[in-house]
Amino acid sequence: MSGLQSEPRPFDVAMAIEKALAFNSTSAAAKNIMTERLENPLLTVLADPQMVETVLRNLIGNAVSFAERDGTVSSEARRDEGEVVITIRDNGVGIPSKRLVHLFNFESGASIVGTEGEEKGTGQGLQLCKELIELQGGVLSVESTVGQGSTFRFTLPSAI
Repeated sequence: MSGLQSEPRPFDVAMAIEKALAFNSTSAAAKNIMTERLENPLLTVLADPQMVETVLRNLIGNAVSFAERDGTVSSEARRDEGEVVITIRDNGVGIPSKRLVHLFNFESGASIVGTEGEEKGTGQGLQLCKELIELQGGVLSVESTVGQGSTFRFTLPSAI
């Protein structure tokens, strides 16, 4: 990631969420997953739109991959003291605590298979997301319970 430059500008993060949901809509429909959007209109952030869209596509795609058939994936965006907090939540399989502590570390062989047995990535998407969010001055975190699902949350500077 060295040398990658962020080009921050004001943009509405709700539109970026909508694009990421549309990008993942075919996968969600194939598993009959309901997607919910809970955001306030006009949540303007000061960040690189392409980087944020990449993060959202990845996090929503992961949520769909690890949600059970007929499950739910929700996205929420809200303003909180000078920043915007974006949350992606699924009610899927969850992440074991021993794996959770290493989730954002670059490790080969870190990939696991999704609930349909065919969804597999490189295992580096979350590490990339973390670096892209930190490059924007934000923080990416996760909470997860096995059998109940995962919640990924990241912050971005508010433009207002």
